[in-house]
Amino acid sequence: DADALLIRLDPDNEERSVKRSRNELARATAMLEQAKLKLKERETTSLAQIDARIAGVKAQIDEAEFRLNKIKEDRRDNTGAYRADEMVQAQSRFDQLTAQIDGLKADRAQAEIAIELARRDVTLAQKSVETAETNLHDAEKRLRETEIRSPCDGMVTNIRVEVGEVVQGGRTTVTGGTVLVVVADITDVYVRTEVSEIGRASW
Repeated sequence: DADALLIRLDPDNEERSVKRSRNELARATAMLEQAKLKLKERETTSLAQIDARIAGVKAQIDEAEFRLNKIKEDRRDNTGAYRADEMVQAQSRFDQLTAQIDGLKADRAQAEIAIELARRDVTLAQKSVETAETNLHDAEKRLRETEIRSPCDGMVTNIRVEVGEVVQGGRTTVTGGTVLVVVADITDVYVRTEVSEIGRASW
């Protein structure tokens, strides 16, 4: 019958290949999830923290600038000169905050670069998963092919191999591989016979 099992090849190598491919797919999937989590962390927590710090420092800068300008305008002694101690403190505070905001902006730029790199890691991890899935599909196909089944309804007319014999696949050799079994298609049967010329037909 069509699809009937004819010969079963030793599946050990292909079963190991399937197991390795499944493990590789599991590892690639785990790496993809890890890359996605890392990207999410960089896009939300890291960047959000820097932005919050920048906003806080900007508010302090506004306050320090207001105080500095206030000293310049209002806090003069009787001679009309700025009060040196207050002026120095206010200017120092303003300069420190300005330097801090510049540093935070640099940190934000680095965070954006890290996010872009994390996105690329996710893309590479996705490619690894796709490759692992393809390898597993191929390995499972080779495992299924260790069972040689009849391509049609027919009769086995010749078995060319013995149990334990090493065979070669047709895809990897120039000779077409090892012939395992010959199946004759008996869907249509033609009979050739000879009839004596002096015979008499009867119905």
